Amino acid sequence: MNKSIMYAVKLFVICAVATFVLAVTNSATAPVIEEAQKQKELQAFTEVFPGLEETKPVENTAVLSDNIVAVNEAIVGGKTEGYLYSVSSPVGYDGPITFVVGAKTDGTVTGLKVINQTETTGFGASVAKPEYAEGMHGVTLNQPLKAEGNGGQPDVMPAISGATRTTTAMEKAMNMVVEAHAKLVGSSTETTQK
Repeated sequence: MNKSIMYAVKLFVICAVATFVLAVTNSATAPVIEEAQKQKELQAFTEVFPGLEETKPVENTAVLSDNIVAVNEAIVGGKTEGYLYSVSSPVGYDGPITFVVGAKTDGTVTGLKVINQTETTGFGASVAKPEYAEGMHGVTLNQPLKAEGNGGQPDVMPAISGATRTTTAMEKAMNMVVEAHAKLVGSSTETTQK
């Protein structure tokens, strides 16, 4: 047998075995990783919606998109008091930012928690700091939002100095949440994307 054919057969066998091992490993770890992600999200729900007792997915799936990946009712005392939005932002500086934002039915933001981000350390990564989330207090989902300064006003969310792409990604994502919230509560809000 020609040496190159023998090497090709050996390489094929090695690749087939490696592929099989990777497939088995992935099938064993994928459910564990998925469950850990769900637990992280559930913990974030309780952080962004104080007093939360239970959640249930909304029936109106028209509010879902590539960026608004899930919406749950925030139930307190047996009543829907607001909504929990699981969001994957448009690409920031180094990828999408995954976060959860809570809002009362009247549109008042109750909290924001970043789940995953890969933004630049010292700049865009500030989106995951508590100071950024604090800038969402006072923000409402009843009108288009703009990112300026420290946020904290009904139509102003926080901006991150030196991290324009991260700020823009979060602003776009939050305005998608504004639109989804309007669909859920039956109001009309039009946002202008930059």
